[in-house]
Parts: sequence; structure tokens; C-alpha cells
Amino acid sequence: MLIVALGAFLRIHDLGSESIWLDEGVSWELSREGNALSVIHAALGDRHVPLHYLILHFMMIFGESEFILRFPSAIFGILMIPLIYKTGEYFFGKNEGLISAFLLSISLMHLYYSQEARMYSQLAFFSLASLYFFYRAMMENRKGLWAGFVVSILLCFYSHMYAIFVLGILALFYLLTQFQLSPSKNLRIEAKDVKNARMFLLSLAAIFLLLLPIIPHIYRVGKTAGGIPWGIAPSINFVPIILTQFSTWNMATSCLFIIFFLCGVVASLNVHKEQIALLGLWFALPIAVSYISAGSMPFQVRYIIFVLPVYLILISKGITSVSKILYPTGKKPIPKGRRKERRERKRKEKTASGQAMLVVAILLLFSLASFHPLQGYYATNQKTDLRATATYIESHSHSGDVVAPLPGYIARPLRYYYDNSTDGTILIEATPTTASDLTDFIARYDRVWFVLTADIYATGRGGEVINWLESNSRLEKQYAGVYILLSE
Repeated sequence: MLIVALGAFLRIHDLGSESIWLDEGVSWELSREGNALSVIHAALGDRHVPLHYLILHFMMIFGESEFILRFPSAIFGILMIPLIYKTGEYFFGKNEGLISAFLLSISLMHLYYSQEARMYSQLAFFSLASLYFFYRAMMENRKGLWAGFVVSILLCFYSHMYAIFVLGILALFYLLTQFQLSPSKNLRIEAKDVKNARMFLLSLAAIFLLLLPIIPHIYRVGKTAGGIPWGIAPSINFVPIILTQFSTWNMATSCLFIIFFLCGVVASLNVHKEQIALLGLWFALPIAVSYISAGSMPFQVRYIIFVLPVYLILISKGITSVSKILYPTGKKPIPKGRRKERRERKRKEKTASGQAMLVVAILLLFSLASFHPLQGYYATNQKTDLRATATYIESHSHSGDVVAPLPGYIARPLRYYYDNSTDGTILIEATPTTASDLTDFIARYDRVWFVLTADIYATGRGGEVINWLESNSRLEKQYAGVYILLSE
């Protein structure tokens, strides 16, 4: 409970303090459609699956503040802490469950997306639930567990299309471990447990049928997603960037996480072969596929946030394994006689106490490594400050002025704060991004306020636009991630 309380405090604290940024503005805009059906059409039309937007749509009954918009993400983030405990406990043991829950509660990456009005916290929760229910269902073959797997994977798919990784990994693992070649001459593939395999195949059929409404949409988005000039490019730093963001966002302190992650993998190879096979696929396959595809389509680490809990569970396994190596329990036979039994019991208690103290010491190191990044997270702006931008323009613009975001789609989050319906300004939603077009653009107006963000580089014209602005406008104000320039 204390770990959940810590995680809840970190995720609720300052939840609405920062301005919403581009993607959050999209969430707000799509979710405020007139009814649920309109929200679904708007989300699909904007190349997104609709569950996140439907949740926000109904949350807006309570208002449209930053806190309200981010609250569902915070709730999913908080609920994931007991869920990772249950998952870590089922895979390895109670200690690993507790440690992974603590690491998740102070995880900077998980905290960030638990305080963002997007679907990534939701995706992480439902994907981990899919893993938990699937593995338990495979081991115990209970209908309730298979139903839990079907529901969680469907909610995962309706949260984000990267759920294809989740289903693909689980299906691949099942086929590799639960089916075998028949020793007969026909070399048929047979299930090790026919009843278990039947439930698995029925679950896949149910998932496919219930995904039919969005399968054409997923296919269409997959065909049109390439060629966008932003994201992390495939390079020698690709995996280090991912592991650093999974850890503390700082390479030096992230080494502590990476070392214990590797310890957890090595420690599981002999004792927990099946568990490490599943968790290894869960960790490695999305990263490998993302590396291959990152050259032709945009990639950000947040897309594979569902890998984070497995990373932390393996770190927790590494911590307990190191403590057992330094304080070995031993395999002495039980001695005869009460005095010898008491002596042996005291030895085991001393060993357990030493292991516990070492685990606490290691977790203290993890806490210290995470403290400065967490402090910096709350002390500095993490998002573009469009709230202050809107306030500045409202107080300095004149009737007839033009407000031109660069790139133009920044108008979506800007509209959350900036209402030009009464001040007589004109908000442009399709600002040109070539030097010649910008020259023609300002010639039509007396005064133009340009709202520039780093997203201009996503258009492929960043350098050209900035060079043009240096010659044709002056900087009026700068806020976190935003430059306000005036051309007159």
C-alpha cells in the first residue's frame, strides 16, 4: 500500500500545472466532439484507435481543465503499480513483485506518460494485463483467465495499434512452447495439451472477430505511416537511447538499471527458462522490429512503453539474485537435535536478514539515481508552454493581426488556450513552410505573429523557415519550447 501511495502521489502531484502540448491538444480536440459516435469517427479519421478519446469524452463531463484531461492517464498509471506486483510475483516471486512495483512507482518514463493526456499509460496497463492473464491462463487453463486475456488484449488494441506486438509475441511464444512435431512419419504438429490449445485458439478467434471493426483501419494507417521526417533514426545509439529513457533519462545513472537488468537476464537463464523466454521475446522483439522500421517510418520510445514493466521486472530479478549470491542460503541437510535445529534456524534468519538489508541498500541506490531526475521533472517545464504564449499574444495583439503557428498544426493545442473570437485577430491553421510562400503570406497582412516550435523540423523545412524568420521578423518573447516572433 505504501508503494501504491507513493506512486499515486507522484502521479497526481502537479498534474494540471503544465500547459498541454501538441499531442494533448489533439486528444482534447478529438474528444470534445458532440457524441461518442462522433468521437469514434473523428479518431479513426485522424488515424487513431478510439478508446482513449472515448474515455476523455466522458471525462469532460467534469470539465476540460488540464487536470481532468490527464486524470485518466494518472489512474491507469496508479493501477499499474499493483498489477506489476502481481505479474512480478507470478513470474518470479513476492520479492520481485514488490521491487518491480517500487521501481515502477518512481519510474520517470512511466510518471511522464501518467501525467500526459495521451494513451500511453493506458497502453502500458492493458498490455501488462494481457501478459499477466495470458501466462496464468497458459499455466492454469482456466476459462476466467482466458477471458481476462481476451478482454485485456482487445482494450490494448483499441488503445494503440502497437498492440500488434503484444498479441504477436504472446501467440509466437505459445506456438513455440506448446506445440511440437509429432514423432510419427507424417511429422504433424501436435499440441502438448489439447484442452489448453483449444482455449488458446478460441481466444484468438474471439479476438479476431472483435477486432474486425478496426482491422481495415490498422491496415490503412500502416500503409500510410512511412516517410515522415521525425523520430529516432536507426543508429548505434538506438538501444542505448531506449534503455536510458526506460531508466532515468541520464546515461550515467541509467547504467545502474542496465547492469541489474543484465544480471536478471543471466540469473533467469537456468532456473526460469520459460519465464525468461517469454520476457526476452517481449523485450527484444519490439526493439528489433522498431530498429528495422525506424528508417522508413517514425519511431518514438513511448510507442513501446509496454516493454518498460518487463524491463523493471527483470531488474528486480537481478537485484534479488545479486543479494542471494552475496548472502547464499546454502543447501545444508537439516541437522538432528533441537540445539542444532535452532542454530540452523538462526543461520537462515541471519542470511535472510542480510539479503533483505542488501536489497534495501540497492533500492536506496536506485532511489538516489532517480531522485535528481524526478526533482528536475517537477522543477522544469517538460512541455511547450502554449498557455503563456496565448496570454502574451492576447495582451499584445491588435484587431486585424494574424496569428500563424509554425508548423500550422500547432493551432490545434493553441486553440485550447487562445480564443480569438472577441479580439479581432485571425488564427491561421495552414501556415506555409517555404521561404517564397512565407514572403507572399506576410505581404497580405500588416502584422503577423508567428508561434514557432521545434515541430517545424518535422515538416522537413526547419532550417529554411528559421533562416527566413531571422531576416523577416523579430523575436518578441520566448517560453518553454515556444518562440513568439512578429513581422510588421
